[in-house]
Amino acid sequence: MRTGVKVSVCLPLTMMFLAGCATNRHLDAVSWEQFVARHPGESRRWSDYAPATVKVLESVDAGASMEASKSRFAAWCSSHGGVSGSTSQPVRPSTTVNSLQKSLGLKINAERAANGEWKPIESCSCTTSAFLGAMVIEMQPAKGSSWPTGRYAARLTYAFFQQAQVDEFAAIYERREIERTQRREVASREREERRAAATGRLRQNPRIGDRTNLGTIIEVRPPLALLQYDDRYRAVSNRSASEWVRIDTLSAPSDQ
Repeated sequence: MRTGVKVSVCLPLTMMFLAGCATNRHLDAVSWEQFVARHPGESRRWSDYAPATVKVLESVDAGASMEASKSRFAAWCSSHGGVSGSTSQPVRPSTTVNSLQKSLGLKINAERAANGEWKPIESCSCTTSAFLGAMVIEMQPAKGSSWPTGRYAARLTYAFFQQAQVDEFAAIYERREIERTQRREVASREREERRAAATGRLRQNPRIGDRTNLGTIIEVRPPLALLQYDDRYRAVSNRSASEWVRIDTLSAPSDQ
């Protein structure tokens, strides 16, 4: 199943990065809470990522901003004895990382079902023998930007997770997925009930101009009706333009 979560490799810290970024020295003394607090961006309450700690950054060079954030994350992780990597391709087995990745997929699937859209996501985790933390970056490219190539502007939403936050996030999206599935099933049953009722009315009193699932009635001579087939049905069935069919075999269209 394609979830829409972008495969991203959170690169380990390179020697060049160690030499050039003084702000990443002595990170072993920086707690997770301090790391998150110092990360660029404005703190927000963000229902889509509740209960994570969320920061939003407007960037004129989103690609560079994301790479800098991933480098900072990798540096912090390494300084605490961890290994950083994409949540879609964990460096070490982790049920917490797998849970986060699954939940991000559920989030994107729900967005696609609601409005047909989703925002690109990159996600990194830090693990030792335990889960130390994760950073999710959601990108909303600015209108008219050159994304995904070149330098482009975007709003970047950063969501920071620890173990308990992942567990709660997973529970939220599992519950939402169950609710979404239940709503879909109810809607499907209601559509079938409406269609069955419409089919009963169609067969009881067929009239010229009535639509069926295969075309339009153009003449009625009980127990038969002359059906003019839709072009789409003719294209796949290789049938003639119209045929007489038994009225008791007619079915209402699926949009009834």
